[in-house]
Amino acid sequence: MSRAQITTGAGACLLQLGQADPAVTLLDQGITMFGAPFVRDRQYFLTRLAEALTRPSKQCDLDAAASKGIKAIQLAESLSSTLSVDRIRNLSRQLKPYAKLPMVREFLERAKGFAEGQV
Repeated sequence: MSRAQITTGAGACLLQLGQADPAVTLLDQGITMFGAPFVRDRQYFLTRLAEALTRPSKQCDLDAAASKGIKAIQLAESLSSTLSVDRIRNLSRQLKPYAKLPMVREFLERAKGFAEGQV
């Protein structure tokens, strides 16, 4: 296992345990460690980071979550992955209540177009 996998894996575990603040830090650090060939890993953990940023916590940042979601969509467009599509759909459901925010609205529109193109 690489340092990036360990760091992002720890962040994902913290997110599952409901500890969004430390999860954001580890996920963000780990994503930057993945090299260019690791598109699938970066895409997956970007959606996890976006999820962490939607959780009620001191690091909650809906604009950043939407921005990370858009980056995840851009990476997913080069993949053929059901998991990638599912992650984008899950993130869309989490952000949908905040659709009045411009960045969230942009993400939701991009996500809808992406998901429709994957059917």
